Amino acid sequence: MYYLLTILLIPYYEAIFRISTTRDFGIKVMILSALVSAGYGCIFSLLMRLTKNPKINKGTTGTVLFVLPIIYLVEFFVYRSFKVFYDPNTIINGAGGVAAGFKADAARLIFCFDGLTRIFLFLLPFLMYVLFIKRKDSAPRHRIKQFLGLIAGAVILIGSTNLFISRDEGLFSMCDSEYNYQNVVESLGLSTGLRLDVQRKIKGKEEGFVFEFTDVSLSGSALKPDRIGLPSYEATGSYHPSLKEDITPVKKAGLLPVSELLPEPEPVVKPEIPEYTTIAEVNPEEEPEPIEPVEPPMGEWAEYYGVNTLDIDFNALAESTSGTMHDLDIYVSSIKPSSKNKYTSLFKGKNLIFFSAEAFSGDIIDPELTPTLYRLSTKGIQIPDYYQPAIAGTTGGEYANLFGMIPSLGGKSMKSITDHNTWITIGNRLNDEGYYGKAYHNNDGSVYGRNNTHNKLGYSDGFMAVGSGMEEFLTSTGFPQSDLEMMEGTLPTYIDKQPFNVYYMTVSGHGQYGRNKNRMSAKNYERVENLEYSEIVKCYIANNLELEDALTYTVNELEKAGIADDTVIVLGADHFPYSLDYNASLGNMPALSELYGYNVTNYIQRDHNRLIIWSGCLEKEDPIIVNDPVFSLDILPTLCNLFGVDFDSRLLPGRDIFSDREALIFTGGYDWKTSLGTYIAKKNEFTPTDPDADIPEDYVERIKAEVRNRMNYSKSVLSCGYFDHVFGPAN
Repeated sequence: MYYLLTILLIPYYEAIFRISTTRDFGIKVMILSALVSAGYGCIFSLLMRLTKNPKINKGTTGTVLFVLPIIYLVEFFVYRSFKVFYDPNTIINGAGGVAAGFKADAARLIFCFDGLTRIFLFLLPFLMYVLFIKRKDSAPRHRIKQFLGLIAGAVILIGSTNLFISRDEGLFSMCDSEYNYQNVVESLGLSTGLRLDVQRKIKGKEEGFVFEFTDVSLSGSALKPDRIGLPSYEATGSYHPSLKEDITPVKKAGLLPVSELLPEPEPVVKPEIPEYTTIAEVNPEEEPEPIEPVEPPMGEWAEYYGVNTLDIDFNALAESTSGTMHDLDIYVSSIKPSSKNKYTSLFKGKNLIFFSAEAFSGDIIDPELTPTLYRLSTKGIQIPDYYQPAIAGTTGGEYANLFGMIPSLGGKSMKSITDHNTWITIGNRLNDEGYYGKAYHNNDGSVYGRNNTHNKLGYSDGFMAVGSGMEEFLTSTGFPQSDLEMMEGTLPTYIDKQPFNVYYMTVSGHGQYGRNKNRMSAKNYERVENLEYSEIVKCYIANNLELEDALTYTVNELEKAGIADDTVIVLGADHFPYSLDYNASLGNMPALSELYGYNVTNYIQRDHNRLIIWSGCLEKEDPIIVNDPVFSLDILPTLCNLFGVDFDSRLLPGRDIFSDREALIFTGGYDWKTSLGTYIAKKNEFTPTDPDADIPEDYVERIKAEVRNRMNYSKSVLSCGYFDHVFGPAN
């Protein structure tokens, strides 16, 4: 019996973990998870009886029975807090700051019936072992037959599971070329997720760069229906400039290093801008009427407007190095740069106030309840189909907003990239234009290491948070702090320092939501108490009314100073409001679904949000509506284009939303969406936007490869400090 119980140890933990988190009880995932966890159970049972010394076996058994449930409990509480599974790297690099900054939230999660129950269930095998440890037979016996049986069991169970996975395209991609810790844990269990994560790091699969060629790259022109009121255009191939033959056979051969795939490319040359106006015959005695330029078809934008590139010879850079750096140089040189456009330099010389809004959702916007948010979202650039992928909590959202890349190192991403050259940030780009700059946060600056990272974002006057001056502007104690008070205290310090470029990470929208446990919920509750929502959703909206008030104050002050037309406000979330639902999983997020107005069953639905880009000058013009899907990685290249600063579109996996690049948004789990449809990786399922549309035969595979390229690029930039190589080491 004891022999069997040790084998069933991991299946027991996995069962409690699945019931407590995803509650995904699909037949395939349940069978695979049970088989592979039983195989791991054989391995741990083997460890418990590894020697002939009963005392050593007792010590090993006690250690295993204590350490394993702690690992499961940590991941359980992470999921309950953030509604995602964090890989060990994110937990190790981010948990300390979060625990220090949000002790009350952590205590609330642990010291409740649900938290204490899970602690008891996970530690139950250890507690039972402690009760019987004095018995002579409490140590697993070292017997050759059992020893060999456990080895055979582990090989058969784990081997058969791996064989099945290798024959299932979706599962195999999830564990290999489209590896994602979140998806693996959901489908195969925490034990497999941890094994693959460690295994990939040991084998170096998280390092190096692998590039797949796509015969029509999204980096260039492609099918593009109905965007920004501009004409559609035909697909044009974007083969590597010196690659004349068809590369389809190479593409089908699988993943190859770039250096083995591409010939030496030709340097990109900025084209001459041709004249598209016509010269009419006029009577020399009459005043000629001005002739409006005729905008060319989108496929000819690059020739008309030029392209967003820098004078960098990536081929020469590639010749000077080897390995990952070399392959990244070749990859970047192969990308067709995006075009400038009629919106290039629209905001040239204007001030910028950029908000990453804590747990913001565009679904709170209402003309009566949030008139300023409504004004900013409808009188500016309208982006209704916007997504904010939630990958590494607040620090991951900030990273995507500020650096335009997927935070592939989880909670370590911001720390890692700011150890290198940060020339690409909007802080640095506008600093080079002579702007005054500063970053702000109305919470403890030590959380996520912001006191270090945010002083390296390129803002000329550094970073201010609680502990470095912000506390002077915050009149109340408690959590969360007021966004309104932050704006009232900081805006007067720079409003006369034009042009200015400031960044805010807000905090008033932070959970947990409730009148008795959240200052902002209590402060603004009277304004929401009659809304037809559940109590927790009303409290969430109450929290966000503090952001509404902060924006109202800001716009009013800009108008009083006469600079609203010369100032741009950008607002995007850091992540969806994950604190709305406590015991949540996809398909079981009642409060979030209530707020959104539909049942949330996948991550693209969950991460749907709203991006605001507003300036007083836009209110005098017809609305600019972008109907394409847009996501947080698009913010940086779009701002660079709108402010007319020099940048290289080939270095950013997102796109300027007004350029000729086709829209493509994707999550850390390799789900994606384009104008033509949505793909869910776990289901290996593509759903066309228009069921009657004629989708090219290889379209889904091509976009999947494009997503892998951009994900691999994001990973490699971080792993090797690529921007030091391109722009020089950080000062």
